[in-house]
Amino acid sequence: MQSRTKRDRIVQEILDTQVAYIDNLERIIRLFLVPLRESNLLPAPARAAIFSNIEAILAVDRELLDCLVEQSPGEAFLRLAPFLRLYSLYANNFQRANEVLTDCTKKSSDFARFRAEQESRPDCCALGLPSLLIMPVQRVPRCKLLLDDLLKHTPQDDPEWIKLRSACRQIGQVTTHINEHIRTHDNFRQMLRIQNSLVGMGAEILAPGRKFIREGRLMKVCKRKSKERMCFLFSDLFIYARPENAGWDGVGKNGWR
Repeated sequence: MQSRTKRDRIVQEILDTQVAYIDNLERIIRLFLVPLRESNLLPAPARAAIFSNIEAILAVDRELLDCLVEQSPGEAFLRLAPFLRLYSLYANNFQRANEVLTDCTKKSSDFARFRAEQESRPDCCALGLPSLLIMPVQRVPRCKLLLDDLLKHTPQDDPEWIKLRSACRQIGQVTTHINEHIRTHDNFRQMLRIQNSLVGMGAEILAPGRKFIREGRLMKVCKRKSKERMCFLFSDLFIYARPENAGWDGVGKNGWR
């Protein structure tokens, strides 16, 4: 009986959080994307970078909510799991979206004013645009945790158990897919950062199949005094570099050679 009560609470939490999540997706589109599209405050490429495929995600999650109301969680997520891969594109673009948002806010006083006005509206619920934009990145992993918890509190002789187990596996695959996109994208950005910090480097750091593993500073012991060096380790490459000049005070400023 206690397990059933716990199970009912989890089912209700899945439904309640889905409703709240959709409200926030609609808030992004209603308060920010649509007005920006109509006013042309931002060029189309900047809008696309910031909001990505948020409208497609909203359409899928509305359908998921309808299924959750009419069906069991296991059935609902099984039906919609393949479409949740739309989140991979959004997650892969998320860091770039933040960079573009920050850049546009700094460079366009009109956009900065618009953003401040929209974020201060009562129907924005004291949520800044960055706080809203991160919600799709967090949603699928959150659903996976809720489904895992629901499965744990569902008896194996319950017909829903098999559906839930299958749903957990499929949502887990989507979560892995999303996380892999994020890791791949982050790895690319790390290699790009390193390539931009190296001076006089003959070869390209960015190469198909290459992965960044780690970096670290070390001190080269010399006769007069120790000298700082930097090591970059990749899957098929090792780089040992020295500061670009004697006045170096950080990779982001003068770089390595």
